[in-house]
Amino acid sequence: MKTRCPYKLFKQARTLADQGKDIVLEGAQDLQEKVSSDLMPSVEHAMDSMRGQFHEVKKYSEESLKEAAKQVKKQSTEKFGNPTPKRGRKSLLFLVLAAAAACAGYLLYRRSQPVDDPWAEEYWEDVEVSELDPEKVAEKAQDKAEEVAHNAAQKADEAVDTVKEKLD
Repeated sequence: MKTRCPYKLFKQARTLADQGKDIVLEGAQDLQEKVSSDLMPSVEHAMDSMRGQFHEVKKYSEESLKEAAKQVKKQSTEKFGNPTPKRGRKSLLFLVLAAAAACAGYLLYRRSQPVDDPWAEEYWEDVEVSELDPEKVAEKAQDKAEEVAHNAAQKADEAVDTVKEKLD
């Protein structure tokens, strides 16, 4: 057995594939020409005849349905008489519409009411806010501390004096 080079085999497969492609393309073109020349006119003719038959059947069915509806209406009026209008449905419809109008009116009334009391006192405008000065606060605290210390010293002196008087 002869062994061939893979490159040669690849080249040979490529030429065979190109030849096969050409044959398939020619066959496809022949088939396309045959379909377009032979089958398309017969398909178009069949479509036209089907369309005509459909319009005839549609026309006949519409006429027969209208005639059947007339017959049913005639027989039902002979057997049951003319229908009388229902008064209950009209009154129910009126009540439903009146309730819907009342609800809409109530909602509009509630929306038109003010959210805040217009005559209420405007408390936020009366408040005066002063800025806090840390130096003044420190001075006041120091003065108060000195005053408390002075008072405590006086009380302590008085307590010492009373104890000395009692010991003597």
